[in-house]
Amino acid sequence: MADPNNLKERKVSSSDSLGGQTEIENNSIRPPGAGAENMNTDKLRANINAKIANPLAGFSHTELAVKGEEYVRNYHIGNDEDIRAFRLGAILAQDPNRHTEVDGLTAEESEVLTKEITSKWSQPRLLYLVIVLCSTCAAVQGMG
Repeated sequence: MADPNNLKERKVSSSDSLGGQTEIENNSIRPPGAGAENMNTDKLRANINAKIANPLAGFSHTELAVKGEEYVRNYHIGNDEDIRAFRLGAILAQDPNRHTEVDGLTAEESEVLTKEITSKWSQPRLLYLVIVLCSTCAAVQGMG
């Protein structure tokens, strides 16, 4: 039987205790007519692309702060200042352009984020000089 949405599907053998259920490409087992089999493949692909584009979309600031703090505590990273940084970092990772809406940022942190967003290529001239010199040295070494 051909699947109208081009999802790879195979019948589970009758020796399995699943009673004729189907196994979908992502190895999740669902009864026929339920879930991804009935989704339009374009909608399924768009949903997957949205999750890849921003896996933090859909979380509230509170949930993200808790996730940041849990990470620090689970991996025993640093002190209270590190906990604060990870809480704010998790929130900012969702959408850095909305940093003005994040509670807890100092004026200096907010100013640095604004500068980073408005002028991404504003780096010290010495950094560009080091990059050019290292690239030239690598090219000369490669010729030798």
